[in-house]
Amino acid sequence: MEIKFLILILAVINLSQVDSIAEGIHVEQSTSTFKDFLNRNILFRGINLVEKDAPYYPIVTSVEIDSLNELGFNLVRLGVMLPGLFPNSSTPDMDYLTKIKEIVELLWTNRIYTIIDLHQDVLAQELCGEGMPSWVINTTELNSLPFPEPVEFTTSYLPDPTTGKWEKDWKCNYDGYIPQYIGWSSMYISDASGKAWQQIYDNVGNLGYIFELYWKTVSSFLKNENGILAYEIINEPWFGDHVKDLSLLLEGGKGELNIMPFYERIHKIIRKEDPNTLILYSPIEMNNRLMRNVGFPTGFLPNEPMAFHVYCLMGTDSAGPVTFLEKAVCHANDFFQVNQRQYDLKRLKTAGIVTEFGAVNASPTGLSEIRFVADKFDIMDPPISWAFWGSLLSESIPYRKEIGRAFPQEVSGDIIYFNFDAEIGKLILNYIPTSSLATTISLPKLHYPNGWNINISPKDCCEIQNKTNKVIITYQKKSLISARLLPIEETYVLNEIQVIITPK
Repeated sequence: MEIKFLILILAVINLSQVDSIAEGIHVEQSTSTFKDFLNRNILFRGINLVEKDAPYYPIVTSVEIDSLNELGFNLVRLGVMLPGLFPNSSTPDMDYLTKIKEIVELLWTNRIYTIIDLHQDVLAQELCGEGMPSWVINTTELNSLPFPEPVEFTTSYLPDPTTGKWEKDWKCNYDGYIPQYIGWSSMYISDASGKAWQQIYDNVGNLGYIFELYWKTVSSFLKNENGILAYEIINEPWFGDHVKDLSLLLEGGKGELNIMPFYERIHKIIRKEDPNTLILYSPIEMNNRLMRNVGFPTGFLPNEPMAFHVYCLMGTDSAGPVTFLEKAVCHANDFFQVNQRQYDLKRLKTAGIVTEFGAVNASPTGLSEIRFVADKFDIMDPPISWAFWGSLLSESIPYRKEIGRAFPQEVSGDIIYFNFDAEIGKLILNYIPTSSLATTISLPKLHYPNGWNINISPKDCCEIQNKTNKVIITYQKKSLISARLLPIEETYVLNEIQVIITPK
């Protein structure tokens, strides 16, 4: 009742006041979308800022902020790294968290939300990845096959220069037997990796303990920061001990069943410290690559959104798919990934954020892959939010135009159709308004250097305000086409509004 009363009050206050309100974003289960407490449909577009080496946080200046604003971004996925927080022991470095807080506040001053990302790749340097401080993991206690078995067994043997004995020589940058399209992520398949992940899920030793301590510390310190959209429990988790239980790899969905107790445990820890901030959980990363359904049951962590990644099976961290065959395979892979996640989000009754995609260079094939995937995101049902993995300042204008796409940030109603043609800068948005609050569409200057033309149907339905790099559309109730009285309340049947925007 109190929330409904607040919405009623806010609905009649000045638009500039409404624009200043940014709290209350939540998952609406019936539509699998993000809504604010004014019941507007909220979409996010942004980028990852993840620093994997010391000082383990990005340097964010006014130049970066201007770049984010230029691209129309309203989201940053910020890596908050375990080695930064616990560099030498379980005593947290609070100066590190203070620096993270300063970044969050700087972003929020510029109306940019933050996802706090516990980032890792293949867990630790000892496993040819990153994420764990060295004091946390002891590979001799994993009781695994020698690393990196069973990824490969045939690396050459070289004599030790001191003892003269033949020892196995294996380096993390070794690529003699690993196909390029698997690359560094093949180290997930090592027995040592699987057993380390299983210790995390089973809450064993330092590996089990450090994640609990991390989230208790981080959520307690940041709980009052308005600019934080969500905590992402962990980046790209693995199945667990796949050598002991090969079915984790072979049976779609079983990996998620293995990780669920870990997610539930971390969820309780965060909720004890911070009762309000959204908590993102994600499927096992290999299930993303294999286009498999997620194994979470309907009702798992209700009202919490799901994060997932969309990457092609080949061309990542390089030029994307190059040959005709690679493009065919890659586009089929992208298509089925997106379709599968649409189904998963609706079944789980939750909203989704693609927290990584892209990771290609500025070559023509790389740009083509970005556009193919971003076009698929635009027309997803339910509407999807995303954060791009790639650089900002160092890239060319064509690269920036591919990721700085026009989109509806806030829609006062239900999105029926949305599409943006990055080639010509044409945006189409169809929605059914549910109130007379503002709908805001981001229009990055890269696509509209001389401004834009806007056509709205039905005519005279709406008030239009052109702002810097955005347009605000306010529905006028005079365009109601019919109304009928029900026993309890008056219900309006509203027009579907179509907005078409093109560059001048």
